[in-house]
Amino acid sequence: MNVRPSALEKWQLESDPTGIWVSIPRSQLEALAQTLPSKEGIEHGFETAQGNVVVSFEVDLKKSQG
Repeated sequence: MNVRPSALEKWQLESDPTGIWVSIPRSQLEALAQTLPSKEGIEHGFETAQGNVVVSFEVDLKKSQG
């Protein structure tokens, strides 16, 4: 799955032979960044031909062990 910021104020879910693509509004990503550190993320639901899909986006705040 590939995630990218979007200038549009709309979440988008697309797929093609190379994978699944999710676009998240940049404003929502910036708002999430302002709340860090936080265990809360953001999510959005999509209606697809195969049923409903909920995408959750969270930031992992664990320190690396390296």
